[in-house]
Amino acid sequence: MVKIPVCSNNTLNKHIQIVHELAGNNLNKCEDCEKASKEEQDLKDHIRIVHEGKWVNCPECDKLFVSKST
Repeated sequence: MVKIPVCSNNTLNKHIQIVHELAGNNLNKCEDCEKASKEEQDLKDHIRIVHEGKWVNCPECDKLFVSKST
């Protein structure tokens, strides 16, 4: 494995640690994308929001938001 230098970007560091350095160490992995998490509930939330959520656009700026209605 290629060692990636650690930078000050916390999100990038977390991604590198979870996806690349801890890969295969009993992580819960999303079947639809590369998301991985140590906590099962985090992965369930990810699937609910990203893959099962209904997205709505802001009529002013077209930014996407997850609808809380089911």
